[in-house]
Amino acid sequence: MGISVEWYNEEKTIILQTYDGRWTWEDFQDLTRVIMPKMMGEVPHTVHILSDFTNSDIPSMNGALTHAKHALSGYGDNWGYLIVVGGNSMVNMLVNLFRQLFNNSVGNKTFAAPTLEVAFDIAMQYDDAYEAMSE
Repeated sequence: MGISVEWYNEEKTIILQTYDGRWTWEDFQDLTRVIMPKMMGEVPHTVHILSDFTNSDIPSMNGALTHAKHALSGYGDNWGYLIVVGGNSMVNMLVNLFRQLFNNSVGNKTFAAPTLEVAFDIAMQYDDAYEAMSE
């Protein structure tokens, strides 16, 4: 129970955060301040983050947007998209609200997806767009 984090693929372009059962905002802060920057610092290329809430919910709505904004602002320059997966209607509402409130580079890089497969497709769209700009 809690939060686990691992590389989703061998290329180290996607990090999978799995929220399982009960977790706290303190768990989340440890993840975003220590683990995520360390992992993202291992590689020079773009890294996408899939946050899987399929088997969990946000512990409290109190401060959720602030926690999310602080987490994303602490990620390295190489983060691509944050894709929240399998959230209930409240989680998805928070993602949409976050996108509206912070519609700068942080909000525009945050999405909701019903499944890991859809999230992976969204991440690949970022990579395809980046490749097209580089040509």
